Amino acid sequence: MKVEMSKPLFFGDEEIYLKDALLKNQVACKGDNIDKMEKFLTEYVGRKHALLVANGTAGLHLALKALDVSEGDIVFASSLTYCGTIYPIIYERAIPVFIDCLPDGTMDPKCLEKAFLKYKDRLPKCVMAVDTYGAPYDYDEISAICKKYNTPLISDSAESLGGEYKGKKCGSYGDISVISFSYSKIVTTSLGGVVLTDNKEYYERMKYLANQAKAKSSVYIHKEVGYNYLLSNLNAGLGVSQLSHLDFLINRKKEIFNLYREGFSSLDGVSVIADKEGSIYWQNGIVVEKGSAGEIVDKLIASGIEARRGFNPMHTQDAFSQFDYVTENNVSFSLFEKTVLLPSGNGTENKEIEFVIEKTKEILKEVNS
Repeated sequence: MKVEMSKPLFFGDEEIYLKDALLKNQVACKGDNIDKMEKFLTEYVGRKHALLVANGTAGLHLALKALDVSEGDIVFASSLTYCGTIYPIIYERAIPVFIDCLPDGTMDPKCLEKAFLKYKDRLPKCVMAVDTYGAPYDYDEISAICKKYNTPLISDSAESLGGEYKGKKCGSYGDISVISFSYSKIVTTSLGGVVLTDNKEYYERMKYLANQAKAKSSVYIHKEVGYNYLLSNLNAGLGVSQLSHLDFLINRKKEIFNLYREGFSSLDGVSVIADKEGSIYWQNGIVVEKGSAGEIVDKLIASGIEARRGFNPMHTQDAFSQFDYVTENNVSFSLFEKTVLLPSGNGTENKEIEFVIEKTKEILKEVNS
């Protein structure tokens, strides 16, 4: 049996919205599907403004631009994340300072405070905190620290649509937040994302830049460099379909997580990731106290299971090795060394999950014998 890492789930009604876009000739970056998605997301997440964009990284780039991050500015950012969180900082020739995480993978407030004290004479332009693997970071603590130093907060909620923090939807906190709709996420538009804010000035600035900084004129006038970052109405058609089934998709994520948690519950020295209140369990996996995570992944792949190592912290990457890292116990690297990511797509069938669990147990027994 072969099991994909991120098999999406479709419902059969996608063609209705795609065909509607074609019949109305709404194939560019305006149209009914765009309007429906943005309206749904503002209401569901609880934000005043939503802008659909080409991908989550584009959304984060626009967020940095809205906050006027530029060359030489410092940005405090989660180290345990995907590279797409960090690239926009580099695009602007700004300077990332990486912040270590808690054992749950989210930004450690103590390390963030430590970073502010270390850089007290050169405070960051903003902080970027990540809802790692779909688990919300401690917004109350992180936000309080940011407010203490009068520093804006960007929430990278790329992985956490449907999750909650103390009754508030993930994506509703921070000055600006970003959610991804890539093929692996809980809702997919193939590629895509949304940037959300309650600040109209930020929203207008991001919308202007995302549409190639084109002036509202019959003449093509560009007073500054913009970006081709808007989402197609065709892609949004797929998103409208997905969002109409959001409750089902959320419940499916919880079902998959519960299968994994139950399946590994009897094993000593093995715990599941993202096991945190409010998590949407976007990505499932295990943390192993014994054995080599790399060896386990290799054996799973050889068995037909698409497994991966956990996020490799950004401060360890060659592309970012020149930048500072603020830590106390280097938790992010410890998690990387111990984490095995397992198939988690909404389209993964229960029998496939059960196969993954049994095969993983066999491999764990083998490598620890």
